[in-house]
Amino acid sequence: MAATLLVFALTSAGPAQADPTPAPSATADTYKSLHEQYKLDRDEFIQAVKDRDFRMRIINAIFKSSVEAKRLVQLGKQFAVLFQ
Repeated sequence: MAATLLVFALTSAGPAQADPTPAPSATADTYKSLHEQYKLDRDEFIQAVKDRDFRMRIINAIFKSSVEAKRLVQLGKQFAVLFQ
């Protein structure tokens, strides 16, 4: 049974085809220009990541400051209750 399925699968796949004339590969100039564009895009991406990290640090510092301020207010209320 398995052999029959294997023979059927191999014969029903159809003949393999290859293009008689393959497309020419990219020239050195094309490669060079694509590589330069890649470098520019990569540098732009890296700068965008650095900018995002910088903004996230600012946001986190502001958040931490507000959490600490709120905590100090809560501690102040607790001390006020204790010393009444």
